[in-house]
Amino acid sequence: MNLISKNKELAQAALFLQKNDFVVTNVQLVNVLSKEILAANVYVKGKNISYVDYHLKNLPDGLAVIDGKGQYLLPGLIDTHMHIESTMLTPQRFADLVAPLGTTTVVCDPHEVANVFGITGVEYVAQCGQNLPMRQLIDVPSCVPSVEGLEKSGATFHDREVSQLLELDSVVGLAEVMDYEGVIHQKERMTEIITAVKDQGYYIQGHCPLLSGQRLAAYRIGGPVSDHEATSIKEIQEKVRNGFYIDIRESNTNRNLGKFIQTIKDWKCLDRFTFCTDDRRTNVILREGHINGLVKKAITNGMDPIDAISFATINAAQEIKAEDLGAIAPGYIADMILVHDLKQMRPSIVIFEGQVVAKEGKIFDPTQETLNLAIEKRSSMNIPTLKTTDFLIAVPKEKKENQEIIMNVMAYESFTSSFTHLEQDVFKIKDSFIDLADKKDMMYAMVINRHGEGTFSVCATKAFGIDHGALATTVSHDSHNVTLVYDTPSNAKAALTQLVAQRGGMVAVEDGQVIASLPLAVAGLMSDEEPAELVAQIDQMTAANRKLGNTYLENPVSRITILALLVSPFVKLSDLGLVDTQKQEFISLFN
Repeated sequence: MNLISKNKELAQAALFLQKNDFVVTNVQLVNVLSKEILAANVYVKGKNISYVDYHLKNLPDGLAVIDGKGQYLLPGLIDTHMHIESTMLTPQRFADLVAPLGTTTVVCDPHEVANVFGITGVEYVAQCGQNLPMRQLIDVPSCVPSVEGLEKSGATFHDREVSQLLELDSVVGLAEVMDYEGVIHQKERMTEIITAVKDQGYYIQGHCPLLSGQRLAAYRIGGPVSDHEATSIKEIQEKVRNGFYIDIRESNTNRNLGKFIQTIKDWKCLDRFTFCTDDRRTNVILREGHINGLVKKAITNGMDPIDAISFATINAAQEIKAEDLGAIAPGYIADMILVHDLKQMRPSIVIFEGQVVAKEGKIFDPTQETLNLAIEKRSSMNIPTLKTTDFLIAVPKEKKENQEIIMNVMAYESFTSSFTHLEQDVFKIKDSFIDLADKKDMMYAMVINRHGEGTFSVCATKAFGIDHGALATTVSHDSHNVTLVYDTPSNAKAALTQLVAQRGGMVAVEDGQVIASLPLAVAGLMSDEEPAELVAQIDQMTAANRKLGNTYLENPVSRITILALLVSPFVKLSDLGLVDTQKQEFISLFN
């Protein structure tokens, strides 16, 4: 049906000249456009809302009715920035998990799988996202790899690759532009990518931790319109003043929503705020909810319920330029949820595109199997053969005769902070290698390219969290190379051997024995297990992290996943070496 025919049919349904498909009645409608809660009858024709009757006229004869039983009727909830891969579920399994929670739209950035399988990975997410009980929109990954030249991933995107992916039907924008230095200084790669997206009229999502002043202004001029990385009210305030949308994040490890809401809830202008989950694993979703959980937490922290719901609906739709999403009004897509209590935000009915898809937390038609695509069977573990000494740090030849040496270390600010900085320490030399035996707060960290490049690097890390054994993962933002933290080469090799055997995921080793494993066979990032089974494996991995010493974090599994994140302050490790993430240059271990 073309647009003219659709609009004519919808207008006739609004006038009752054509029969509507059904009406939702006996509800208190949360109108995020007028910021009111009103009794209403909502008429639906096809995928759209035809008419909202606030006068409560008699219903037409013979029309199907959904009796809201006095409940609140809300627009479907929208997540403005997330990575489906970070849930550790395939797109279909993810839909089955969050649709009953009222999430009808997510804007996903598939740069995790893009860094593993390139364009094919993004196309996989787009294909899996069809015919689901929710809408999985795509922002084309902007930074594959995150910073070109400082790491090697499974693909490299320039404007040609981005332009090709813009042709996908589900694309709405350009994903988080993490290479903020490239934007600020108008470097060729980022300028060409952003220009290609602007020429198509899409919005551009931002990622600019700690940017301020003139550097923030230069970044905004470069094209990005949003940010989800703010860590303080001062940072939020400055970014709002400079024209940014603020996507307030509540993920696995970033838990600032409550304190942010307590401050901003009384601000005069709240239409530039949305909610996002970014990286939120399945176990956290099952325990705390998805976007409904963020809305609930905002209300619990004192926010007016209509404002909190607006963050998750109309504000989000406006940020991504989706004019027919985010509200319950004529012409809008019929994405709606019914809830008994706004403070609890537990949907009793979820309607997506005019169809009831879930009731009382249960999906109507759960995914029985994946699409059985070739990519789901494809191994991503193309790593080099390593010797025992490769897991150690060799001392420069001219220093081998010394008894001690000064070396640069990647040190965490604390056991709970993800920020890392550069420290120097004195180390003993044993058989021409660095000896960590007397450094109780230090472990080895290693990143191994898993995309056939044969590259790897090792450094010492301080205050990581575990104090013995080994952890290994292929979930390692954003290159998703193999990342290990360990005390001895033997423990590291045992973890790596298991990781390869299970085609990726996570492994924990103690005294040479595997004590927990989390297989993620799809690109080393996702599982096709039922959510409950996956959660059991995540819980085992969490317990193993704590057994190895990380008792500091609620979600210690996440700790290792950002050790190699080159767009996070201030020092990180890639397969090519230690990196100063602000200067975007390598740091020598030995001065």
